[in-house]
Amino acid sequence: MKIIKFLTIFTIIFLALSTTLLIKIDYNYYQTLNFNLVKPSINFFNILNLIYIFLLSISLSEITYIYQKDIIEKNLLIKVFINIISFILIKIFFNMHNLLFTLITSLILFISLLYLYEKIAILNEKSTKYLDINVLYSLLLTAFFFCIYILNSI
Repeated sequence: MKIIKFLTIFTIIFLALSTTLLIKIDYNYYQTLNFNLVKPSINFFNILNLIYIFLLSISLSEITYIYQKDIIEKNLLIKVFINIISFILIKIFFNMHNLLFTLITSLILFISLLYLYEKIAILNEKSTKYLDINVLYSLLLTAFFFCIYILNSI
């Protein structure tokens, strides 16, 4: 019964987060960007996004399963909301061809993930192991968009 409850919570969170994958990205714009650094393919980002969503879903499901809603702080839920919105905004602003907002949004994503990591560590240290890769991914994403912004602004 415990496994079914956990899987139900995980499925709901995973489906909610994976709706961000349905947003269409302008692949042609990505190909026209000027940067001589390593230019990963779009498929690489799609795979990383799936891993990101999967690990974030596991961590949030574990916290939701262990603690009742009244115990979880409102700040934690707000930061999860900001995290999801930031992830969506990266794709939206990238489609709008605005590199500055993409950089700012990826920075917000990184900061909100660090905050989320801290809050989850307070509740359950074991659950943060799934967020390690997400924090690293958001840091690399921010560095990647910073390089793109600098190289295309000059």
